[in-house]
Amino acid sequence: MVISAGRPVGRVPALLLAVLILIAACTSGSSDQATGNWELVTPAGMAPASLSAGSAGVLVGGASDGPDQHPQFALRRAGAWQNVPATATTAYGGMGTIVHAGMSRDGSIVAIGNVSGGAHLNPRWSAWIGTTSGLTEEQQTVETFGGPEAGGITGVLTVDAPDGPMPLVVGMWSVVPGLTGIATWRHDAALKPSTWVRQPSPPVLAGTKQGLVSATAAVNADPGVMIAGLETTFDGSKVHQRAVVWMSPDAVSWTRVDLDTSEMDSAATDLSCHGGSCVVVGRLDDLLAAWQVIGTIVSPLQGLPARAVDQYPGQPRVATDGSALAIAVGAGDELLSRSASGTWVSARTPAGEAREVGLHDGHLYLLLRPPDGREVLYSRPL
Repeated sequence: MVISAGRPVGRVPALLLAVLILIAACTSGSSDQATGNWELVTPAGMAPASLSAGSAGVLVGGASDGPDQHPQFALRRAGAWQNVPATATTAYGGMGTIVHAGMSRDGSIVAIGNVSGGAHLNPRWSAWIGTTSGLTEEQQTVETFGGPEAGGITGVLTVDAPDGPMPLVVGMWSVVPGLTGIATWRHDAALKPSTWVRQPSPPVLAGTKQGLVSATAAVNADPGVMIAGLETTFDGSKVHQRAVVWMSPDAVSWTRVDLDTSEMDSAATDLSCHGGSCVVVGRLDDLLAAWQVIGTIVSPLQGLPARAVDQYPGQPRVATDGSALAIAVGAGDELLSRSASGTWVSARTPAGEAREVGLHDGHLYLLLRPPDGREVLYSRPL
């Protein structure tokens, strides 16, 4: 279903708090080093590269911080880190960095690692599955997520399906010759050894040669899963981009919802859901944009200050837990907060590129890439 220009627009519920954060230039240091209003909480001995925060805790994935690089996971609860054991089963898996990680409410974890290898230095993906007690790499072929037909991995999650939790990988794939569309992989534990099986992409996910679709983020929704991204259409010499989300209760049947139906270029770069309400962020032309999605009802967040968004160095990111909302523009020197009354307040912060944002136990977490390129993790109370 595509929401037309006359789509219903629901009233945006009052939010207890919304915070837009652009974090930044920082120096490396030991875990729990205080920096202004922010606390540096990078797990000791880790170079972080992924963040997943929710009711089960804060999961950080990355690699060891040293010459002997290997995948690492750490879980933060009650203000303290604990190591999550990771067992590799392949050489490339043992050398990779965890670049995507998703943790469900019950502590189930799905993760994807990556390292360049081979004669052409192609991405060598590794798939990890387990719980907060430990993860194991499941050996895959090079062509499972890579090879000549691959388009990259967007995100990982565990869908609350009717027959139980269902691990899911979302990415891009050449669904037909000459056409790259959105693809999903479902975990099949019944196969021995268990493996990931790419599902047929229905037309709504595959797109067309005149309307290419791209996925930028994927998260759990209630029910099922939601994917954010954009459609790029071609009309003669004109190229147009449109912010889009796709939703499914079972990761089988999919519905498309257009977030913007104007003639302006737009894109959705991230989303976060709590219950049946999702917040999607992105850009409208070169300005920050944010939409609330409940079912198939789209409501632009009202009163959002006009802020420039660069399409490439940093992309807007978002997290919500139902009572708080955090939006990271990506790169800049500003903090915006929104009260329950809808008033936006601006404050300056150091400059930098926010990679991921998460919320847990009244704290905001930011995976940050400072100017030196070395990613770190910061936290502060809401």
